[in-house]
Amino acid sequence: DLFGERGNDPRIQLGYGADDTVGNAVEAVTMMTFHDYKSLRLVTSQYHMPRSLVEFRERMPGITIIPHPVFNDSIHPDRWWMDPHTFRLIAGEYSKFLWSTWRSIL
Repeated sequence: DLFGERGNDPRIQLGYGADDTVGNAVEAVTMMTFHDYKSLRLVTSQYHMPRSLVEFRERMPGITIIPHPVFNDSIHPDRWWMDPHTFRLIAGEYSKFLWSTWRSIL
């Protein structure tokens, strides 16, 4: 079918064409419009959720977006400055979040 759906449940739509968060949002809004959906459950990592919400909300102003963060035990946001992997991840994601927020304001 049009979006490469896998499975029979029409309430679950998965896209496979995007390479980044902006691409995910564009692909999702295309699906939402095609199926005339009014709400979306956004599932992504807890550290990625703020930026994802910026990107998705900008492209879907009339859609109800329900965040569903997923937690990874190897990420330690409560002590991000003590773990080099978490530090790099959080710092990089925060930089992207600031850029996305700035871009959406302009």
